[in-house]
Amino acid sequence: MLRPFGFMLFALVHVACRGSVVDHTSSTAGGGGGGSGGGSSGPLECGGMPTVGQIVTACMPMDGDYCLPAETSPGLLVELAKTNKVCAETSPGACCDKPAYRQVVCDQPPGVNDCCYDVHYINPVVCP
Repeated sequence: MLRPFGFMLFALVHVACRGSVVDHTSSTAGGGGGGSGGGSSGPLECGGMPTVGQIVTACMPMDGDYCLPAETSPGLLVELAKTNKVCAETSPGACCDKPAYRQVVCDQPPGVNDCCYDVHYINPVVCP
């Protein structure tokens, strides 16, 4: 039963990636925004769900035949945000009142010419 689900998820990510975002949730946990502190007690891990915002899959064009690992932050976070036209929250308050990527959480299987990642997304970041 898990194999068809995994294949459908891979197909969805593969089709949707190309400088785009795929929503992994039907609604945001805790609303669309949050304080610049984030509401989470630390970095998210693969499979984890944030208390504020949501996990989405974000993609960018592959650089040659190589994808950077998810742990390559904040450079990867900044590049994904730039490609997908959102703010990269590299420090608290950096993205007040803007949609933002907060953390690159996991690697996804690469597409033919794309690198895809699960990212923590907040729309918009609410700052005090």
